[in-house]
Amino acid sequence: MSAALRDPVDKAIEVLRRIIDEPGGTWGVRELARSLGRPPSTVYRALARLQVQGLVAFDESTERYSLGLEMYRLAAKVAGGFSLREAAMPTLLALRDGFNETAFLGLLEPGRREMMMVATVESTHELRYVVTTNEWRPLYRGASGVAILAFLGEQGLEAVLRDVHRSPVGRDGTVTEQHVRDLVDGTRRTGYAKTVGERVPDAVGIAAPIFDPRGGVIGSVGVTMPSARFGAEREPEFASAVIDAAQRVTRELIY
Repeated sequence: MSAALRDPVDKAIEVLRRIIDEPGGTWGVRELARSLGRPPSTVYRALARLQVQGLVAFDESTERYSLGLEMYRLAAKVAGGFSLREAAMPTLLALRDGFNETAFLGLLEPGRREMMMVATVESTHELRYVVTTNEWRPLYRGASGVAILAFLGEQGLEAVLRDVHRSPVGRDGTVTEQHVRDLVDGTRRTGYAKTVGERVPDAVGIAAPIFDPRGGVIGSVGVTMPSARFGAEREPEFASAVIDAAQRVTRELIY
């Protein structure tokens, strides 16, 4: 028993298990230390190891920890699915069927300041865009990421903008800080993000944010299609449907 208590792996697993046992919850270091009966320094070191691996995420604005998206990805590999993905699937199907365009669900990893597509429902059109799942994506490129970034808070936004400066795509003129700020401002005004050709040439993306029970942004729901099937006169129709879909997924989380 004494050897196990000294083992950093055992300590990390103990911390991770406690966080898992409180689904949807967030923890401060001292709060978690009291719950486990451990010194805060021990818990902090365990959380730091877990954060490096993406198994927990740290929110700098609240200084609290929650499960990381890598934990959800691994759980999905083992269990064959992620509960939020399953809860959102009827909404994604309805969104796809409403326009016969590919619908998607993306989730945020706060610690990495990146997102991952976890579910898609493809259009039946011969010409359609296949959205790749389970790959990390930057928040500053594409409607799915911008919809999240716009509601991440100023501290999160500025951190992501620093990533733009370090990125090759930010230096070749396709994505710039001002471009991202303009998209964020527009998304905050309208409640949805729209981009054209940022990930795939001639692809239009429209996405809206989803929130956890505490009001924090955790992902986005949206649709993507070739620009040839999208016209400015249809934007309000797409936007309304996407916002409604995101609100339905958010309600699934709350209730």
